Amino acid sequence: MQVILERVMERRSIQLANMLIPHLPTEGRVLDIGAGTGHTAIALQHQRALNVMNLDVADLHVVGERPTLFDGYSLPFAANSFAATLILFVLQYSADPVQLLREARRVCDGPILVLQSTYEGRLAEATLRLYDFAWGPLAFAVARAVQFIRAQRCPLYARVLAQRSALIRSFAEAGLRPHLVATRRWPLLSIRRDLFVLERGALSVSAV
Repeated sequence: MQVILERVMERRSIQLANMLIPHLPTEGRVLDIGAGTGHTAIALQHQRALNVMNLDVADLHVVGERPTLFDGYSLPFAANSFAATLILFVLQYSADPVQLLREARRVCDGPILVLQSTYEGRLAEATLRLYDFAWGPLAFAVARAVQFIRAQRCPLYARVLAQRSALIRSFAEAGLRPHLVATRRWPLLSIRRDLFVLERGALSVSAV
């Protein structure tokens, strides 16, 4: 089972890296907020001369360096410490997504890449909740049971699933201007996987 999980995570991380690389600087320090198992950092570093630092609320790492741990609110870094920041499928777990985005803006002097699933409609929301449970608490329980990750309390309970319009309002409240650079829609359902590149300088919240 550990071998299967390793292959799943490696394949997923390579797919993510291929999506992210065109929007990242060619070199410099990159912060991965909610780094999880660490596979994304390894995949990115294999493709480009980037120094990726893992940050998380729990140590879920399987490969690479142990993450720096934080409280989910304040990033333990000075202003403008990073050339880019990654927030990949993380905002739904945050108790205060706007605060987390503001902190990402503070520590990063380059692009902030946010990859997030969004929905429209009740059926899509219910389906996304089920999918998030499968990839969150259920996947965590399986990984912990087979000792793929260390035994600890699961931090992967979704607090808020977002519609795209609500997500964009959160960006604006955090002082960030979003550019939607890639999207993939689920067949037959109004669920999208959206990749945003965020820059400093917000849209007016009332204009979103």
